[in-house]
Amino acid sequence: MHLENGHDLVVSAQNNSARNVYVQGLMVNGGVRDNAYLSQADIANGGNLVFAMGAQPSQWATAAAAAPPSITTDDGVPRPVRDALGGGSGVVTASNGDAPAGLVDDNSGTDVSLDGSHPWIQYRFAGDTKQQVRFYTLTSGSGDAGADPRSWVVKGSNDGGSWKVLDERQGETFLWRSQTRVFKLARPGMYAYYRIDVTGNGGAPSTTLAELELLNNDKPSPLQVSVPGVIAGAGENAAVDVVVSNTGDAPASGQIAFTSSDGWTVSPATAAFGPIRSGSSQNVTFHVAVPAGTEPGDYAVQAVVTSKRGTGAASGAIHVTGDVIEFTPFTSAEQPWLFDADASQSDGSVFDGHARYADGNAHFTYRFELPSDVTGGTLTLDIGNQYLVEVSLDNQTWTTVLEATGLTGDTGLMNRAERSLDLNDIRGGSRTLFVRVSDDFPSDGWGGWLAHVRLETQH
Repeated sequence: MHLENGHDLVVSAQNNSARNVYVQGLMVNGGVRDNAYLSQADIANGGNLVFAMGAQPSQWATAAAAAPPSITTDDGVPRPVRDALGGGSGVVTASNGDAPAGLVDDNSGTDVSLDGSHPWIQYRFAGDTKQQVRFYTLTSGSGDAGADPRSWVVKGSNDGGSWKVLDERQGETFLWRSQTRVFKLARPGMYAYYRIDVTGNGGAPSTTLAELELLNNDKPSPLQVSVPGVIAGAGENAAVDVVVSNTGDAPASGQIAFTSSDGWTVSPATAAFGPIRSGSSQNVTFHVAVPAGTEPGDYAVQAVVTSKRGTGAASGAIHVTGDVIEFTPFTSAEQPWLFDADASQSDGSVFDGHARYADGNAHFTYRFELPSDVTGGTLTLDIGNQYLVEVSLDNQTWTTVLEATGLTGDTGLMNRAERSLDLNDIRGGSRTLFVRVSDDFPSDGWGGWLAHVRLETQH
């Protein structure tokens, strides 16, 4: 390695081979070194590192003193600061009324634009659990620097009404696009609500951020919580599972509080769980009454788990169906229905997304859970190439309903068309319907290609 100061750093490994992969010893500039690390001073002015290699593990650098220096001085697990936001831990809101989920998605590529030069962003922890935040980060957007926040006030509250100022900043700048800057709270405390009031930006009509983090060094909870999404019709009861997993080293028991953000009736409102053994999980089912007349869409639910072993929270959604289910592959509208993507791929931009393509032994499966009052309908697939469409009521026994027979080689999608199936013919009286698309002729390299799905139901 040719260094900027004109010196060379030479690294060699004597007897290195496919078998000799274990370090037997190290010489640094002619001196024996028995440490598993190098300091900057060791290599800043170049030199020679000579590793001796062998086929068996050795005692080189295995002593306690051979480990790299650490900020921890015992055998305890380090607890660096971590982001307390996202993952169902709470709900983010903003002054413009929208839920800016892109601010807490751990992705600085998703910008969120907040109307006005003085917007606010608020995060409420699930169950009004108090969290001690010590640091926070803001990430600038990818666009106009004039939309960067320049001045702001960070506040904390335990009731959402009475606020205490935790930090104030004036005249801050972001030196480049998508820059993450870390700030320390001047007056940290334990709060259930945190809010950032932007008091000034670079002069743009709106303020843009790509990411927000609230950092603490609390010990991570051994309880992991998830709420898988469910599908229901208006006027039905939706059975929602809360999955609690115990990653700790001792059994855990406690309570789950379950709520719907829309005030829907939940039964039970709380339920016990456990004891859950270390490394195991438990499902607890809650029933949510979806009011009659509810418009189609996604409606949030949330579970908050408490126990002596730790706490946890997660959000999920009830997808309320309407008379028409319609989606393009590889869009968010497809997600509630995609049961198994297997090895299918995206192939070509169509409509508002991409076609889904299954080649060879690959396939993809949709699962439709129909409301109890459905009396009939039509399933229409925009499909082409060498497709094979099968349906099942139990994901085990399959019946072919569409097939591109007699085709060999690339069709160039010349056979692409909308093909419709009578819903009652393919489902019988079942409320559950699996639809699987695969390759009708897997040996020649051209598979099933699907661009759009439309399921119209009659009630």
